[in-house]
Amino acid sequence: MDLSCIIITNGKKPVQTNRVINSIVSQNIPNFEIIISGIWKSNNAKQKGEYKFVNAKKAADSGNLAEMRNLACSEAKFDNILVLDDDMFLSEGWYSELTKHGDDFDILTSQVKLPDGTRFWDHCCYLDPNRGHVMLEPEEDSDYTYMSGGMAWVMKRRVFEKLQWDSETY
Repeated sequence: MDLSCIIITNGKKPVQTNRVINSIVSQNIPNFEIIISGIWKSNNAKQKGEYKFVNAKKAADSGNLAEMRNLACSEAKFDNILVLDDDMFLSEGWYSELTKHGDDFDILTSQVKLPDGTRFWDHCCYLDPNRGHVMLEPEEDSDYTYMSGGMAWVMKRRVFEKLQWDSETY
């Protein structure tokens, strides 16, 4: 599976940005690109694959994550777009687990884990009439599901083209 890997950053924590870059490179993805949007000065990351930088200083300075994501996703060359905030990183074996899902999806979310290994609010529902606001098990579903806990998921290009982030109300 080819991946355009989007990282948004305000440039204030280059160690984190390099950590997420290194976590992508260490996945041994056969064909990928990395697109960094926002402010990026450091280059202490492993060099493998293709890198692009989208200068979005104004958006980064104002905290407009939506604009940074839209700018970077519009530069993606592959059909599968991985969107990451700079404080996320991919665990060992993430890509091999991703490929097990095949190509028949619109959006795939990842489990978001805290440093102690427990899950964060990565797959949850809100205002569900039967459950309220709870974290769901990976196989559970709800008409009130939302993705939380930072940005770390894969979507098809067609999803981005149809439903972009609202950069006016971010």
